This record gives sequence, C-alpha cells and structure tokens, in this order.
Amino acid sequence: CIFEYESQQKYCQKTKEMIDVAQASQVSYVAHLGGPEPLGKLLSAEADRRDYDQAQERVTLGDGARWIWGISGQHFPTAQEIVDWYHAVDHLWTAAHLSFRDKAHRERWVKKRKTELWVGQAEQIATTIEALAQQHPDHQADLEAEAGYFRNNHRRMQYQEFREEGYPIGSGTVESGCKQLVTMRMKGPGMRWSRSGAQKMLALRAAYLSDNWDDAWNLTLAA
Repeated sequence: CIFEYESQQKYCQKTKEMIDVAQASQVSYVAHLGGPEPLGKLLSAEADRRDYDQAQERVTLGDGARWIWGISGQHFPTAQEIVDWYHAVDHLWTAAHLSFRDKAHRERWVKKRKTELWVGQAEQIATTIEALAQQHPDHQADLEAEAGYFRNNHRRMQYQEFREEGYPIGSGTVESGCKQLVTMRMKGPGMRWSRSGAQKMLALRAAYLSDNWDDAWNLTLAA
C-alpha cells in the first residue's frame, strides 16, 4: 500500500507523556498474486498516480525481507528504508526463546533489548545475540541468523532518529490492507478461487479500497 502520513499527538505508555507519532492517511493499494517484480511495477505506477515525486519526505517500510528492499532500491531509491518496529521486536523474542528456558529471564532480556532497539542500537543487539550463539551450540545457526537480521538492517533500525524526523516506524497500515484485500473478501466460508480468478478479484478489491473504482474502469475501457 501507499499512503501519506502526518504527525499527531498520542500518549506514550512508555514515557508517560504526549509524543508526536506518524499516522497514515489517504491509503491506496495494489495487489499481485506472484513474485516481487510485477508487484514493484504496480507499486511504482500507483506511486506515480499519487504524485510520489512531489513528496517532501519518502519512506519505505518493510519487515526486513531482502526482496522488499530490492523493490525499494529499484523503484524508490530516494526513500528512507525502515524495518517495521513490531517485526524487529518479534526477532528479539525469537532470539530469547532460542536462548533461555525461563520465561521471566526471556522477558527481562527482551525488555532490555527493546530499550536498546528503541534508541537505535541494533548493532549492539547483533553483538549480544552473536555471543549467545556461541553459548548455545544447538541453536547456533538460528541465533547467528537472528544476529544477522539486526546487523544487516541496522541502518534501517535507527528508531530514535526516525521518530525525531516524524517518520512512521510501524507497518500496521499494510497488515490492515492485507486483511481488507484478502481476508474480508476472499476467505469466506465455502469460497474457492482459481489463480486467475483470485488475481482479478484482488485487482478489483484494490481499486475499490483505494477509492479509485471509476478511474480504474475508465482506464480499462480506454484500453
């Protein structure tokens, strides 16, 4: 999905004060049942329609997957890339479960690492997880992979800097879009879809949710 964002005041449970957070607005969607290359072209076309080049600030949000950064680098090279905060925290929990059996110990460890991550210390977290990998040979490969996630994405995890700039750091808008595009329309009781039928419905659903129904039909008729 592509959206505009603006700063709004919200009460922060962590700091017990009002803070500025980025809120999404004017959301539009594209959808493709397949690989990243066609999806990138659809996103690029939708960005052009939305006057992306006129934006003062540009951000690409992703969960850390390489193919997402591939799309970003090819079609949106001027955007600041940011790893979704909640996906990054999930990786902290994965490392904790691989390293500690005691629930209380896991929770304390994750709490401390979240504080470090919140201020942009992803490389320090990677070093900590690498040390755990040496202590747990049965899970060494998995822990090294988790450490690599933070080390390879550390420039995309400068959350303190991003928050100060007013950038969004969560991909909830994308997650919500997936539910509206697919779950609410295409996963009802007894529904069965062919691949071509599913792709066509995704295109129709994306146009409808993007408030672009009439324009999309006019383009189709003109073609």
